[in-house]
Amino acid sequence: KSVLGITDIGAQAGEKEVTILSDGAVCSVPLLFATAVITQEDLTSGSEAESFSEIIFGQSGYTGYFLLGSDIDLKNGNAISPNTGNADGQFAGIFDGCGYSIANYKVTENFKALFGNLAATGEIKNLKVTGVELTSGLWLGALVCRNYGTISDVYAVYSVSSTGINNNNPAGLVARNDGTMRNCIVEVTVGEEYAPKAAVGAIAGYSSVTTMTNCYAIVSDAEIGIMNGRGTTPADQVPTCKAYVGMSAFFAAYESGEADTGAYSEYWNFDTEKETINFGA
Repeated sequence: KSVLGITDIGAQAGEKEVTILSDGAVCSVPLLFATAVITQEDLTSGSEAESFSEIIFGQSGYTGYFLLGSDIDLKNGNAISPNTGNADGQFAGIFDGCGYSIANYKVTENFKALFGNLAATGEIKNLKVTGVELTSGLWLGALVCRNYGTISDVYAVYSVSSTGINNNNPAGLVARNDGTMRNCIVEVTVGEEYAPKAAVGAIAGYSSVTTMTNCYAIVSDAEIGIMNGRGTTPADQVPTCKAYVGMSAFFAAYESGEADTGAYSEYWNFDTEKETINFGA
């Protein structure tokens, strides 16, 4: 077998067509080529959070096909993204967490998030984020500020402690959803000093679309819903997405089939006896 050529297809980040000669026959196969496989050892310049941002947003057009190769710890650094508003600086590539986690970072500025805004071609999947704190600013997202792309199989554990957010300045896994979200679970705790708690949308601060499916929130207070109610899509129009107060309530829904995880990726494991969600490679 020999490789005759490799050509960019351009259909999505990292996708190329490889032409090979095998047993006298010429065939072409589409393959994804990783821009980078990220491990803790790659986060060496400046703070860990700065290094992560440099890797993700270092490609022209903020594209690329990135794989997480180990759990990484951002060591309480501030999430850094190039966007200054809710539409610019969009990550347009693919990020596959491969069942690993990104831990311990803060969102402290207007419109910032780990991935900033996500473009229509952007995709984030198979990832756990944990130890995330939304502490100050407007339009805060634990993962994304404004989502135009696809977010799937993400497990997020985060807290909201800012008193500067209100119904006009949403907070959530994403601040605003204009794309697709599916197979996501969040655990969110909102500080007692925060009012009104209903201003937080656990999955999306608010959403303009109904393309949210099988996303569940485990919340600390009954006032916290999957969205904050300000959005153009009422929560009852995304009937497969629900919020549950506490882990026991979620597992009761899981065991009854109300919380349907049948289409979730292989990285999820639900321990009904211990009432714990395990996510990992």
